[in-house]
Amino acid sequence: MAIGPPTDRMPPLGLPTINTQFGDLFAKWIVEDAPKAKSFEQWQTASFPSNITQGVEPDDDFDRDVLTNYGEYLLGTNPDDPNSRWRPSLTLDATQGVLSFKTVANRAIIVEEAPNAVRGPWLPLLYPANRFTFPSEGGATKTFVFPRGEQKFFRFNVTAP
Repeated sequence: MAIGPPTDRMPPLGLPTINTQFGDLFAKWIVEDAPKAKSFEQWQTASFPSNITQGVEPDDDFDRDVLTNYGEYLLGTNPDDPNSRWRPSLTLDATQGVLSFKTVANRAIIVEEAPNAVRGPWLPLLYPANRFTFPSEGGATKTFVFPRGEQKFFRFNVTAP
């Protein structure tokens, strides 16, 4: 068995090899992206007048649009406007379904599917684009096309870093 020159292989363990691309990406995140990220408490202070104390907790729904304040925080919608919504779409035709949604900056959104909405089991949709990432900018559309067949239910697992 022939072994190529050292450039074809991983360096031996223990050597101080630096990945400069990762270092640059990490530095950009620290300097540019991380300072923009708000905690729920920071968002809450900026989103509600200081004289309002009722209906502003994470599990409350200030604008009564069926999305909790924490959900509004995660999805970047306005907690004081019931018409401000994050809107995934699902279209069906005779042969396929198309599920799409806009990404949200600094939020990982994983699509889960189940054959039964109550009993599950809820599993991540097995598509390469359905991965745990935190985009620095939102607004890109993710689309999943699947064949029509058995009944499926979908939900979105949204996570902040």
